[in-house]
Amino acid sequence: VIRELSEAYDKKGDLDLAREEIEKAIKLDPRNPVNFGYLADLMWRHGDRDEALEKIAHAVRLDPDYDFAWSALRSWCEALGKPDFDVEVANELCKDRPDEARSWLKLAFCLDQPHQVDEAIEAIDKALAIEPFLISAYNQKASLHCSLGRFDKAREVLATDAFGDNY
Repeated sequence: VIRELSEAYDKKGDLDLAREEIEKAIKLDPRNPVNFGYLADLMWRHGDRDEALEKIAHAVRLDPDYDFAWSALRSWCEALGKPDFDVEVANELCKDRPDEARSWLKLAFCLDQPHQVDEAIEAIDKALAIEPFLISAYNQKASLHCSLGRFDKAREVLATDAFGDNY
């Protein structure tokens, strides 16, 4: 309800009250990534870009599956000329949550430059060591191989037992 009140103030153009309300929501529930995501989005839209980047990174740290936060983090890094900050955040996740496959997959997702493909594949392999039947990881790995023209490697990845008789 507090976030909705913040949104209403934002729509009315009262940034100060909007921010005050969402900060109240964060004090009441400091582990809620959506509140941090909303605060970050509010800050970004109103010009507090560096602080917004830190808040959205915090949202990702709270919930590595928060897709809005990852999307915002990646696009805001690009806009601010900080292309490696998302990789740093993903690396932190891997250090803090080394036994979670999703941390390694997020790192692989962030390693999206051509010179980072092998590092991304290594991250996917770490995810698969944790969750051997994680189909999305095999798909991501095969896609990376395809991006480099390694079609035989991609077929090899897709021929894994994780797909059963479906491939």
